[in-house]
Amino acid sequence: MELSDVRAGCDQFNLMLGGVEPGVFSGGDAAEAAELLAGVEKRVAAARLALAARAAAASAHLQRGYPDAAHWLATTAGTTTAAAKAALATAAALDRCPRTRHALAAGRISLAQADEITRTATAGENEADLVERAAGASLSELRDHCRRRRLQADDVDQAHRRQHAERAARHRQDDH
Repeated sequence: MELSDVRAGCDQFNLMLGGVEPGVFSGGDAAEAAELLAGVEKRVAAARLALAARAAAASAHLQRGYPDAAHWLATTAGTTTAAAKAALATAAALDRCPRTRHALAAGRISLAQADEITRTATAGENEADLVERAAGASLSELRDHCRRRRLQADDVDQAHRRQHAERAARHRQDDH
């Protein structure tokens, strides 16, 4: 596949979406169409992330006038810089989590779910179990499960040291 193929596919899909009239769908058909589009949305997010990670690795953001890849991705995706940084971190973590990468590319899980899985699997949790759980759970259910698993795996002393190291204080003085 080449850039021209991606461009043509996006043009065709955008044209089709522009003609969607929800009122002509029955309730059941609207639900099925929404489910189909959710799967496509997940696959698009996975492809966008993989391509953004490749662009970041090639420093393509510099050619577009952005100081770093996160700022470029945030502007392109219409999200925050923090969310873009998290997405790029997830992309890097997917190299260590092949089942998560595959499930994301197949549209079985969302980018947010992949982020939770990669953060938890790299802490020692079984990746396959997490992917399976994610496929049948909401993001909040998965997030709660992953948080509990990371806390169980975390050494209390290590957690205390990390929290202490993350503390920061700021102050400033007005001219008055």
